Amino acid sequence: FASLSSLTSAEQAATAQSLAAQGVQYVAVTLKDSQGYVYYNSALPAAAQSLAANTVDASAVVSALKDAGLTPVAAICAFQDPIAARADRTMAIHYRDAENPQSDYLWLDAAANAGGKPWLNPYAASAVDYISGLIEEARSLGFEQVVLTNVQFPKLSKKQDYGTTNGVSRADQLKADIAALQDRLSGKVTLWFSYTLDQ
Repeated sequence: FASLSSLTSAEQAATAQSLAAQGVQYVAVTLKDSQGYVYYNSALPAAAQSLAANTVDASAVVSALKDAGLTPVAAICAFQDPIAARADRTMAIHYRDAENPQSDYLWLDAAANAGGKPWLNPYAASAVDYISGLIEEARSLGFEQVVLTNVQFPKLSKKQDYGTTNGVSRADQLKADIAALQDRLSGKVTLWFSYTLDQ
């Protein structure tokens, strides 16, 4: 994993050459992190609120890495994403309120005053579409491999409302999401998935 600060325009070639000299073959570049920040100029409407203050020229990074004989890999955090969850609530896990079933409150992974954050909902087609769109953009920037991290649900809570699940378990939903992404991107990009063994 290369630090984004080492991939600014002035540092790209030197960083690539240094990594190659160390015997590195694959270099993962974080395009979206677990805070929800997107570190390149995404054109996706769903990413409009997620762009980081400092972004990299991802296509130039790809070129510099390939010129040094390295394989660039886009690293994209999947469902742990508080920014997109707040920006488009159709993508988020909601809070189950027995007294107010129509509540639109977002579920948080901890108390709000303890820094709790919302997550994207793996049952939501809009969330999977957003992730797929990011992968497509990474491919268009020259990344031929993508590693998706946090392909998982947050810790189970009785207060989570996933909307219509049709009786599909959380594990089976993750399998379905992985299969959907593989089907959409088959032959276009190599996908790697990172998820917890318990899920």
